Amino acid sequence: MSYLEKINHILKPASSQSPLVVDLFAGCGGLSLGFEAQGFKTHGFEMDTDSCATYRKNLKGNCTQIILTPETDFPPATVVIGGPPCQPFSVGGNQKGLKDSRDGFPIFISAVKRLQPEIWLFENVRGLLYRNKWYLEEITQVLQGLGYIIEIKLLNAVNFGVPQNRERVIVVGHKGNFSFPKLLERKISAGEALGELAFQIPPESKFLTPSMDEYVAKYEKASSCKHPRDLHLDKPSRTLTCRNLAGATGDMQRIKLPDGRRRRLLLREAARLQSFPDWFKFVGSETSCFNQVGNAVPPLLAFHLAGRVRAYLQSNKRLSGSEIVCKQLPVQLSERRNLTLIPVEFPSGKIAQLSPGKHNELQKAIIEQFLPRYGYGAEVLYIGDTGNQFLHLEKERLEELHFFELSDGELPDIVAYSEQKNWLYLIEAVHTSGSISPLRLLKLKKLTEQWTADIIFVTAFLKRNTFCQFVSDIAWETEVWIAEVPEHLIHFDGEKFLGSYSSR
Repeated sequence: MSYLEKINHILKPASSQSPLVVDLFAGCGGLSLGFEAQGFKTHGFEMDTDSCATYRKNLKGNCTQIILTPETDFPPATVVIGGPPCQPFSVGGNQKGLKDSRDGFPIFISAVKRLQPEIWLFENVRGLLYRNKWYLEEITQVLQGLGYIIEIKLLNAVNFGVPQNRERVIVVGHKGNFSFPKLLERKISAGEALGELAFQIPPESKFLTPSMDEYVAKYEKASSCKHPRDLHLDKPSRTLTCRNLAGATGDMQRIKLPDGRRRRLLLREAARLQSFPDWFKFVGSETSCFNQVGNAVPPLLAFHLAGRVRAYLQSNKRLSGSEIVCKQLPVQLSERRNLTLIPVEFPSGKIAQLSPGKHNELQKAIIEQFLPRYGYGAEVLYIGDTGNQFLHLEKERLEELHFFELSDGELPDIVAYSEQKNWLYLIEAVHTSGSISPLRLLKLKKLTEQWTADIIFVTAFLKRNTFCQFVSDIAWETEVWIAEVPEHLIHFDGEKFLGSYSSR
């Protein structure tokens, strides 16, 4: 079954629907659509007029337009779901957490407390796991006190059939025997999702103006972009947001046509990349509709989550109150450990968990941002971690390239290989020390003297100010990359542009 057939036929509200799911902060109904397709009855609650109208137009369930408060009444429900907006996290120690009146989580918690559903879940941005993890812990502690086992996962929609890299935190509260959906092996490209739409020019098409094209061209030339921000049809799209869909900015979602013109992504194209069926119609102005799409949970991701919720409800395996209390401690300890882990996705699709810390945040950026831009399809052969020196090691592949020395302290932080260029990338991730100085360069050359491929030496930094601290120590014939400005590369390579000085 093709992607288009799948979203148009599988993502249809089932004819028979039960039990009831209450969807808080429902938006246009992306999360509810996935649940209705799995046979649930839904009732959404949403303050935005257009979003509520879109929900009612496409779903079987009703949508109540309302500004939610902790005192809002809800119908009895077996399941509570939603995407509570986070309170505006302030700086300088002014975070109020659950006491902030602008926050949606007290409303969600109040609904769970009063309805006592069999199971609940909410989704939120990935930042809740990292810079705002203190707040997630505060939320989960309160919900845990209501008698639920809490499960937390960072899921990428691309691993569930959605043609888009879109990471979201999913938090589930249950009473035993729930499991998250399994990741799918095959990823859907933007081209497969859009099909003929990608090259059509409907009357409503909006093209970048000559001045915008000129700006984009200058930007791409100055930043040495290997992969410009245009939509690449051979891979999943980058994350769709309200800003890059509705705004005419340098970050806007756009398609480059065969004749060289660029046009902005159309509403139906954006909806397909979010896995909305073609029969799903949006209500409101163009900006309003783009905002609805950008804010939505991809229905296909919701479908997989709803499938696991239904399986949980059908299992009838529940823990008693005392058993839940006993189970909460190891789960809580495990989740607290996992909250701080840093997930990294390799070019192969493999996902690993790195220990917390700035150094590993940089290693994640190297693998997920540097290599896709400058790696010419490079595969990761080695990456170490504080807790596991050989977290990822392709030993046989390294030995094929005549590299046998794997002693601690000798290897760079990351080793990658591009078969397309026959280049080996030796990358040092610098947080407080470890740049490729002249002495380090000599050691790396000695270490790799038996290698059969050309070598690219790269020093990577998280921030420009860290680079400034080390700039005088960096060796010639190397490259510098800064995660803060990922589209740029600094060459200490003389006449070469990201290339080797020798042929092996």
